[in-house]
Amino acid sequence: MEVNNSGNLNSTLNLTLTWKEDGHRGEADYFSPFLILYLVVQIGMMVVGNFGNFLVISAVLLRGNLFTAGNVFIINLAVADMTVTLVVNTFNVIGIIRTQRFFLENVPLCDIVGAICMVSCTCSLWSIMGISVNRFIYICYNDLYKHLYNKQNTLIMVACLWIACVLMDLPNFLGWGGHAYDSKSMVCTYDRTADYGYTIFFILMAICFPIVVVALSYTSVYIFVRRQKKRVMERMASSAADSTKKFKKTDMQLIKTLFTIFVVFLVCWGPYAIIVLVDYKDRLPAIVHSCVIILAHGNSSLNSVLYGILNKQFRKSYKKVLKRMCCWVNAQNDIGIDDSQTANDTVSWANNTNVFIVQVKNTGFSN
Repeated sequence: MEVNNSGNLNSTLNLTLTWKEDGHRGEADYFSPFLILYLVVQIGMMVVGNFGNFLVISAVLLRGNLFTAGNVFIINLAVADMTVTLVVNTFNVIGIIRTQRFFLENVPLCDIVGAICMVSCTCSLWSIMGISVNRFIYICYNDLYKHLYNKQNTLIMVACLWIACVLMDLPNFLGWGGHAYDSKSMVCTYDRTADYGYTIFFILMAICFPIVVVALSYTSVYIFVRRQKKRVMERMASSAADSTKKFKKTDMQLIKTLFTIFVVFLVCWGPYAIIVLVDYKDRLPAIVHSCVIILAHGNSSLNSVLYGILNKQFRKSYKKVLKRMCCWVNAQNDIGIDDSQTANDTVSWANNTNVFIVQVKNTGFSN
């Protein structure tokens, strides 16, 4: 495995917990304020991301039909994001605390973590792309939607997303690129200095390609909506009824939410792509690489927050999930509760959940 920063292995193994100007860390600055802040932010992203993506998955499951196209793609995004926050961020924290020594002594582990980082981050970005294409076809080609996005095809599409992301990381195991511990961002990922050709390939396929597809999808949706509104005004009631079938208010609300997620994704991953492409000789200071990796991995924590802020239906579902969690915790903490009472509470919780599923079944997430 090739180490990103200059210096022999012995000097690398003597690093502790702070940075020097060349990106290494020395004992003198053990309590570097930025390093401590970096650690706190990483832990914060772990907590927010894991809990938030759990809420997303729970909210979608409570909407009744799991195997609808919109629900499957949203769950897939949350699973990919949770993989980042649960696995990648965790080992990022280990890298901050234990330094390169831990991963240089556990090279196979770094390879595995690096592969998980690559696949999960890429799948998160491609899932946003998949959702945008799904909404584009549902709104602009509604007659085709039911035939294209049936249960079997949707599951195949999701599987293909993961396969494509695995294939994009495969060259790192075959000699084109490689996995390594990046001492500047303190995470195991692909070795951005090993082969500039692979770096360009990764940036183009994992980041730029989804950006282009999502931009084209939402632009097409916007144009379609404007045309539909014009037709409604021209044809009045008869055409308005047809337009209402094809384009619901909840669909527009979801489009706005996903478009905002796309803009945030662009802001989060854009700086990373630029820095990695520009700094192919690895000369920029560690603080720059640390900041862009925070933005990039932070995207997986922000998606779930954005759902709650921007979408009324998600806010309602979040509240329902949190309420049931609190009720369950309170029931378990009640003093003197017996097994029969616990069973009754469980049945009551299930009945209430079924009522909730019926209430929200006809929202914009049923397609």
